[in-house]
Amino acid sequence: MMRVQTTGVLNNAGTIEAKSVLWFDGINDTVYRDYFANVKPDDRRRVMESLLKWVMPGASLKSLTITPDSMLDMSAPLHIQMEFTVPGMATLAIARPLSVLLGSATPWAWRTSF
Repeated sequence: MMRVQTTGVLNNAGTIEAKSVLWFDGINDTVYRDYFANVKPDDRRRVMESLLKWVMPGASLKSLTITPDSMLDMSAPLHIQMEFTVPGMATLAIARPLSVLLGSATPWAWRTSF
């Protein structure tokens, strides 16, 4: 299971500034942790930014924190905090159904695209 909590502000220009917190449990912890353990930190950021842009085209990742620092530390759950902006979000929300904007990304989708 995976839990995601996103909070943000949509300004008058239609740009959203948001923060998402992701908690990974069960198979999601195992799959993402395995991937992150085998790539460089820059690749972790690239993957998370790609997933973000897949869900919200035009998004820009401002900050990313992935813990634990060592993916081999199984005593701590995998946890991600990201801050991002999406210009033109109001226009995008009108043009695309909400289910598309909030759809879930599967690890298989991003593993096959890189």
